[in-house]
Amino acid sequence: MRVAGFDAADLAGGLLVTVGGVAFIIGASGYSMGTLHRMGPGYLPLVAGTTLAVLGLALIGVSRATSSELPQLNLRPALAIFAGLLWFALTIERFGLMPSIFGLVLLTSLAQEKPSWIKMAATATFLLTLSVAVFIYVLKGPLYLIRF
Repeated sequence: MRVAGFDAADLAGGLLVTVGGVAFIIGASGYSMGTLHRMGPGYLPLVAGTTLAVLGLALIGVSRATSSELPQLNLRPALAIFAGLLWFALTIERFGLMPSIFGLVLLTSLAQEKPSWIKMAATATFLLTLSVAVFIYVLKGPLYLIRF
């Protein structure tokens, strides 16, 4: 889809990146820049913002020469992943690792068109084993396998 001679997807992406870069530049203006040899806290955000703004403007320029269709908006994967992360964050301390990880894998697997129960079980078992080994045994973290 073309909008006033621009490819809509590239134009939207370019505008988004440019606005983000300008926001970084504005945020960096409140900090001291320092010098190249002794950089201040505003130096890196200024350079990153300038780079983003230039890349965004370049993307807008490229959008004049290309044409493609806008992709269909599909919220299912984003909502499934958000729900899985929210589940994990809200249940890790209250219920422990096992219910949190199994719920995380179950909910995020709903982002796929046809989730496989065997793959979900294998992924959850692997993540649980790895998490227990790393966070409970190696790091001795204050986590429980199951907690009610």
